[in-house]
Amino acid sequence: MPNGELARQVLRRGDVDIALLDVNLPDVNGLSLVLQLREEGNDIPVILLTARSEVHDQALGLRLGGDDYVAKPFEPEVLLARIEAVLRRAEGGAFQRAESP
Repeated sequence: MPNGELARQVLRRGDVDIALLDVNLPDVNGLSLVLQLREEGNDIPVILLTARSEVHDQALGLRLGGDDYVAKPFEPEVLLARIEAVLRRAEGGAFQRAESP
């Protein structure tokens, strides 16, 4: 998504399996967006991606409703594993990895 307002609209529709949300969006703070979604009862799994790697920022992102927090730079393989883990938890273990290790 190019901006936070568009992300908010898409996430409110609910037809998304998981959201990878940058904390530093051009028009909306991603932390505020995830908090607003949670307050509305939206339980779409959200992984926060950000250059903010301080412990306080990570804890805040999780406390405000993020399901995981990934600091940049990150390894694509690790991000994929985190996506799989969050989906597995969100779907009660029903998510199966598409490819075997």
